[in-house]
Amino acid sequence: MTQEANDGTMQPGIMHKFRASVAQPILHSILHTELSHAVYTAEHVESLGTKLGVEISSRLASEPGWDRYKFITNIVVSQPGPGARMSSSCVWDSNSDCVYTRDELKQTPSVASGWTVEREEMDRAKACTLVYAAARKLQLPQITSASACVYLHRFFMRHSLKEYHHYNVAATCLFLACKAEESLRKLDVFIPVIAYYASKGHRKAVVGTSEYDKWRSVIVTTEPIVLEALCFDMVVDHPHVSLVHMLERTPLDEWRKQMAWSFVADCMRVPVCLVHEARIVAGAAVELAMRVAPEQGDNAVLDGAGVRRAEVERVVQWLLEFYAREAQARRPVTEAVQTPASSPASPTVG
Repeated sequence: MTQEANDGTMQPGIMHKFRASVAQPILHSILHTELSHAVYTAEHVESLGTKLGVEISSRLASEPGWDRYKFITNIVVSQPGPGARMSSSCVWDSNSDCVYTRDELKQTPSVASGWTVEREEMDRAKACTLVYAAARKLQLPQITSASACVYLHRFFMRHSLKEYHHYNVAATCLFLACKAEESLRKLDVFIPVIAYYASKGHRKAVVGTSEYDKWRSVIVTTEPIVLEALCFDMVVDHPHVSLVHMLERTPLDEWRKQMAWSFVADCMRVPVCLVHEARIVAGAAVELAMRVAPEQGDNAVLDGAGVRRAEVERVVQWLLEFYAREAQARRPVTEAVQTPASSPASPTVG
């Protein structure tokens, strides 16, 4: 939480939001320094816990932009032996706790596991393409497929593509989104569609077959892992809502409005939603639609939309760069034949 500023501001700016990726190395460094050679003694454990808590809080507060946060540190010091289970609760701020920078997207668990930034982005995009294809067949609302894409991007900020195949996570996220957005589909309807599009039409997952059982096991097993990675926060601020309001106030013709909807859908295939606010993404979709078919007066269209031009331009450039990489990846190349165990059409748990 943050203390109230003199100007009445209660929320941190985009560059001053608390980021776990910054805090974790600080905690690891302090704990390693203080505990690597420490010997557990019952009479000293209380003072050790106090010392750790004070040092962690002061180090975090010294980070640029974090001086107005109030940090609460929970320290548990124990000796090897019987295990203990503890629980704690905190206030989750979806506006702050799911926001990252472009630099943090270069330090994801997948990148740490050997993926390049470009490869991870393409794998995320492929997973979202599966989400969209299955959602169309299942006649799901756009908001449902968009929520699934956001869940997927958030999940892979905490887990690696090496550990969880992107198609497995895509299927699970879409099934969760169906629940969250109240557009429920039964597994015996859902799984055959997922299996068909994941295998590019080569596999069928009829109820009672081993293929159906594999996908059911994947979804049931991965669902609690995804929920934990999301901190059970299923509410998403979608750019679609902002886009509706923008299109109501802009003089775009119907064709360019449809283009804007297409661009906002493409924005969900890359982790733009982790870096930029929903209304910025919506503004970028409108900007791209106007660039496809420019008309006189377009420069003033976004003036009253409450978006910052510089941020809109960053999203535009991000999407254009993604289009270029995607086009490059589609060029014919000699590919190695996948083994059944590594094929996305043959799901694996975990």
